[in-house]
This record gives sequence, structure tokens and C-alpha cells, in this order.
Amino acid sequence: MINSVKRALELLDFVVQQGLAGKDAHLHEAAKAAGIMPTTARNILKTMELCGYIARGEGNAYLPGPKCAGLRRVGAACEQLVTSANRPVVHLAESTGESVVLATIFGAEWHALLRAAGSSVVRVDASALNGQNFFTLSTARAMMAYMQPAEIDALVDCYGWPGEYWGGITDREALEAKLAELRKNGVAENSAHNGVVASLSMPILSRSGQPLAALGMHLPMFRYDETHRNELIAALREAVDKICAEIN
Repeated sequence: MINSVKRALELLDFVVQQGLAGKDAHLHEAAKAAGIMPTTARNILKTMELCGYIARGEGNAYLPGPKCAGLRRVGAACEQLVTSANRPVVHLAESTGESVVLATIFGAEWHALLRAAGSSVVRVDASALNGQNFFTLSTARAMMAYMQPAEIDALVDCYGWPGEYWGGITDREALEAKLAELRKNGVAENSAHNGVVASLSMPILSRSGQPLAALGMHLPMFRYDETHRNELIAALREAVDKICAEIN
């Protein structure tokens, strides 16, 4: 057993447990829980903070970092989400004719979990989404609307402000306003960036309201009229509700 790794995991366990109980985790309490000196605990926690597994809150309290939220999503995806989502994803693509993708975010990166091609003669190749700017992805936007501040900070640190890729956002206030708008509307949408492809996405939330993934639809702009948009939103909501009912 490598003692330094064991101590780091014990400190992380303590911070996570305090967070689940709605309590702050402070240095001396964490050190006591791990049975080590405060100076040693501080160095270990600082390292985990730099690696994204620990974050800092008010009064220098230690909080679970953005990587912890990502690990929760990966666990949910591996255990049940992909299996439960497979049939609704395929049905959504077949019933609407449009391309569908189920995606998640881990380590500030976008990952496709499932893809289903639409049946329309002219359709969007969902595999091409990997090459897009992160902030143009409607699935990423849908998940960001429900992420913790530390996770959003990590994304901004990685990609910068969305700027031209999303509503000219260049500061935290503008980003928070846009995320609040997404939560109110219940759907993330992008039909403005390249003028060729339109997309709609909704988040897959856990029972506690944490974003596990997002379900997105992609189609050519020439089919994106108001009537078809409303039909797609209704179909997308039905699929999301089915998935959430399965996993929750």
C-alpha cells in the first residue's frame, strides 16, 4: 500500500462525506480524519485541488472538485444510463428521421455515449460533432446549465469564454444569465453559429438534479421551421422522460 495515495483518498472521502451532509470541510478536521498533520494534509489537498478533485469554497472550506462530478457521471453512464437510453435514442431517431446523440462531459471534455442516425435522405452526421468548438455543442450547454460552479470554472479555464461561439459571452455574469435562461426554457438550442446545422438538447438529470448526460438532436437548417422544431422538442422531452424514469 502506498501511504501517500491512501492519505489522499481518505482526505477526499472526508471532503465528499462532509459535502453530502451539507457541511464544510476545513483543514484541521480533514487532517484529524486522515490521522495526519495539518501541514501534510494541506499539501495533499492543494495537489488534489490543482488536479481538479478538490475545490475551495467560502472561508477556504474544501469542496468536491469538478473531477468528482465527472466521476459520478461516468459511474452512472457505465452502470445504467447507456443501457436504459439505448432504446429511446434509437426510437427518437427512427420516429423523427433526425440524428440523435447521447453525450456527457468528463475532465472538461465532451464524450459521445450513444449515436443513432436519422432516416431522412439529408441528415447530419453526428460523429462530426467531435470536431466542433465545445461551446457550440447544445448537449454541452444543456449540461452546463445544471453544473456546479467549480465545474463551470474548470470549463472556462480550459476553453476560455464562449465569445463568438455562444451569444458573445465574455464574462461570468453573461454566462450565468444564459445558463439561467436555459434552465427556464428546459432546452438548449443552437441554430445560429454556422447557419447549416441546427441542434436541440435536453439534460438527463439524476434524482438529486445533477447532470449525468444530455440528449441532443441535429438536423439541416432547411428543415428547422417552427412546426418541426416544436415536434422535435416534444419528441425529445418524451425520450428524456423515459430515460430519467429508468435510471431514477
